[in-house]
Amino acid sequence: MDNASKALIMAGAILISIAIVGVGVYIFSSTSSLGNTAGQQIDATQAQMTNSTLRQYESTRVKGTTVKEFLGYADVLNTNKTLPVDLKVKLDGTELTAPFASATVVENAYYTIKITDDQIKDGYLDTVTITKNT
Repeated sequence: MDNASKALIMAGAILISIAIVGVGVYIFSSTSSLGNTAGQQIDATQAQMTNSTLRQYESTRVKGTTVKEFLGYADVLNTNKTLPVDLKVKLDGTELTAPFASATVVENAYYTIKITDDQIKDGYLDTVTITKNT
């Protein structure tokens, strides 16, 4: 009889241990999915902040000095790998190669800057089209 009660106690302890491990696995899996969601929200917020900084330069009437400033900023973004992809810049239909700041821009002329996201999956703006106004 004594052995039977010890066996029941051991079986109960094993069942309690299995239940504790099961609860731990459940909590871990539900917490990791929350972490993934939070990580995705942080990535989206970071993309929005970077995009809003780029959008400050977007306009239909920008002086050449502002275009030069923007090209310098684009060089910094590409050099520091701030974006997951490098910015591509086209000036009057010609794709520029880095460093962009060395491009020929007339300081007193007016330009149109349009910024788009060609790789829609990443959420970051990555293509800049600059056109001289006539």
